Amino acid sequence: MQMARNHRAGNTDAGDMARFALRGFAHVARKIVFAPDRDRMRVYPRTFWSGEAEVGVDQELLWATWEIGTALLKGVLPPDGVDRSYAMSLEFLRYPDCSSDLDDVLDFINDSSGGWTRFGRRLDSYKNLATSTFDLPAIRLRDWFAFGSMVPGVRQALHWFNRLLDQYGNNTVPAGHRIIGSAHIDGSKVLTLLLSERSVIKTEIRDGKNWIPLPLSKQSFALLPAHDITKFTNLEPTCHRVLMDTERQPAPKEMNLTVAVCIVDHEQLTRIASDQSMAFLGETPLRK
Repeated sequence: MQMARNHRAGNTDAGDMARFALRGFAHVARKIVFAPDRDRMRVYPRTFWSGEAEVGVDQELLWATWEIGTALLKGVLPPDGVDRSYAMSLEFLRYPDCSSDLDDVLDFINDSSGGWTRFGRRLDSYKNLATSTFDLPAIRLRDWFAFGSMVPGVRQALHWFNRLLDQYGNNTVPAGHRIIGSAHIDGSKVLTLLLSERSVIKTEIRDGKNWIPLPLSKQSFALLPAHDITKFTNLEPTCHRVLMDTERQPAPKEMNLTVAVCIVDHEQLTRIASDQSMAFLGETPLRK
C-alpha cells in the first residue's frame, strides 16, 4: 500500500512503480525528476510516504546528483548542447534476489488478474520473446508475432523460426541465465549513468555483434549514451539489457539494486507534473 500511495497514476517517469513482464521488466522502482529553478530545486514528486509520514526528498542528495550529472554532461556534449535546458531523473531499481522469487512474483501478478489482463500479459511476454529481426515499428511485426503465438500450430512454427533467427540476432542468452530487462535503448534521455550493488544480475551492452557485460559496482559506474544524444553529437545510443543468473543464490546482505542518474529534456519535468502537483523543495542556493 505504501508503494501504491507513492505511485502517480498513468506515470512511469516519476514516483513508485512495480514493473514485471516476462523477459521485459522485473523490478520495483522509485523515480524522482528534478532541476534547479533560480536558487531552489524543482522536484517531482516532492514527498514520499514512509510508514505513516510523508518524507521530503533529501536536498543535499539532489544537489550532489545535479553537480555530478552536469559535470559528466559537459564532458560529453559540445558547449551549445550543455546550454540547452535539461533536467535529471534519479532512479532506484530493485530486482528480485533469485529466479524463483521472480517466478513467484510473476505467478502472483498473473493469478491476481482477470482473464483479459492475463491475455494481455501473455501477448506482452510473446512480444518480448520476439527476436530483434521482428523489431520493425512501421509494420509492427512484433505485435503480429505475439498475436500469432496465441494460435496453436502457428505458435510452434513462429517460435521455431524465431529461435533460428535468434542465432543471428540479439536475444541469445548464455546458459544458466534469463532475460529480466529486454534489449533496449533508453528513450527520451540524453545520458544514463549506472552504478549498482548486485549478486545475481548483470547488465550487458551490445557492440554491434556481441554482448559485453559491464563491471558495475558501488565504486564504479557506466555512462551510456541514450536516444537523444544524437541531437547533439555523432555518438550512437547504447543498446543494453539485464540478465539474471538462475543458478547462483544471492549472498547474505547483498542486494540487487541499480541507481541511475538520467539526463533528460526539461520538457519531461514540465510534462509529468501538473501545476497543482509541482512543488519547490528547499532554499539551498545554486553552487558554483
